[in-house]
Amino acid sequence: MGRKPLFFRIATLFRRVFGESLTRVLLELVSAIALSAPAARAAAITRLTRIRTHRGLETGSKDIDRYLAALARNQADEMLALWCCEHPDLGSVRRRVRLDALPAIEELRAAGRGVILVGPHFGNLVVMFASLARAGIPLNVLIINDEAYRWCERPNLGFIGVAQSASRLLEALQDNEAIYIYSDYDFFAGNRTLPFFGADFRPPQGAVRLAQASGAPILPIYAITEDGDYRISCDAPIRPDLKDGEPAERAILESFERTIGRYPEQWFLFKDPWDLESNRKSQQEHLRAIAQFKT
Repeated sequence: MGRKPLFFRIATLFRRVFGESLTRVLLELVSAIALSAPAARAAAITRLTRIRTHRGLETGSKDIDRYLAALARNQADEMLALWCCEHPDLGSVRRRVRLDALPAIEELRAAGRGVILVGPHFGNLVVMFASLARAGIPLNVLIINDEAYRWCERPNLGFIGVAQSASRLLEALQDNEAIYIYSDYDFFAGNRTLPFFGADFRPPQGAVRLAQASGAPILPIYAITEDGDYRISCDAPIRPDLKDGEPAERAILESFERTIGRYPEQWFLFKDPWDLESNRKSQQEHLRAIAQFKT
């Protein structure tokens, strides 16, 4: 386990001194302020409007206000869990967790090829990662900068940086482990697009290519907050064709549409995912910064 960055050390101290309730209020306030910034608010409204339009719903000012308030609450909940994540049971975050997806993961791992878990930036993923690890699932999370989250590692939970070799991912699958890949923001998506909520979107080809190379199945998985508790659910597994990965990419996006469409306030991607050129530049800048950090 790595050393916790200064920001997280200060945040953890704040939680210990002032308690969970006040810390949650502060985090919700900070999230609401961040969402009130013009660019963030515009991106959030774009997401909500596109999602509701795809479902045949109109979007009024009250819908937007409720959405932004719920988004701030849910983001605060995940941040609080992250501040507690060095504790074996996430400290004071002790709500009930239903691991509905666990039997499917275990059944897929029984084949001995590992499993590729895919999902959007959605729900309380900190709770999901810790809960799966506690349940005995060896889990590796593919993340932008793995060094910044080494302090969160624990038995059965590790992080792999996107700038590292793909061999790390293949080795984990060969060892029959699970990999989680954020698949609503593919760093190596190329120029192809597929429809997502009715508009052009970069497909999650990274996860599909890894499945083709390893033989591991793909399982869409979600950490859903419901009535104050957490439910870890999944859709049917996806097994890409070795020659044509596009049907698998479409299946992943269709799965995302179903769950995000039902819980739009739990999708935490704070960019406009359909602004393809802006996202491409942002992704390149991230990768360059990580490469410089590694050297």
